Amino acid sequence: MKLKEAHERLKAIAAGKFCILKYELTTHADGQLIGGCSLYIDGLAKIFVGLTWDDAFHALDKEMHPEQFIEEMPEVEA
Repeated sequence: MKLKEAHERLKAIAAGKFCILKYELTTHADGQLIGGCSLYIDGLAKIFVGLTWDDAFHALDKEMHPEQFIEEMPEVEA
C-alpha cells in the first residue's frame, strides 16, 4: 500500500476526526534499513504501529472492532 492510499484509508476511517499517519525509515550503523508505519485517530487511546501499512491498519481494526477478532473457545468436556 502506498502512502497516499494509506492516507485516504485513514481519513475514511477517522470520519472527520483529527488523525496522523507517519512513516519512519531508520538507518542502523551497519546500514540496515527498517521502516515503520504508525496511525493515530483522535479519541483512541493509542498509536497503532506496524512494519507495513497493512500491519498498522490490522492493529487499528483490532482496537476498533475487537468482536471480529475473538476466537471461539472449543468445547471442553469435564
